[in-house]
Amino acid sequence: MAIINISDPLNPGTPSHINTTSDAGDVFVSGDYAYVADDASGLAIINVSDPLNPGTPSYLDITGDARSVFVSGDYVYVANGESGFAIINVSDPLNPGTSLHIDLTRLRQIMNKIPTTFIMDKL
Repeated sequence: MAIINISDPLNPGTPSHINTTSDAGDVFVSGDYAYVADDASGLAIINVSDPLNPGTPSYLDITGDARSVFVSGDYVYVANGESGFAIINVSDPLNPGTSLHIDLTRLRQIMNKIPTTFIMDKL
């Protein structure tokens, strides 16, 4: 994952990089944390309060391969490909709650507009 300061779009900053253990496919930043859908490694949570020196990722194992991620309030919503959909309480990002799974197939993308969740599912 790369973090780039684009406050001046004509003169972007030097990227800082952080490696994840799998194939990062999606990221959502909320507050000081980046939530990364990291394929077979699940959900990676990274402290990005200092964008030039991001923290070491911590991982939450979820059923299936994390493909897409969305954060709203204290909850992270993860599309898990063949395994469906996970909802995780991250009110304490350093100690995320147990994930709740909803069985759907071939889930690819999530977009929330509370109280409704829109899901891209390959039929």
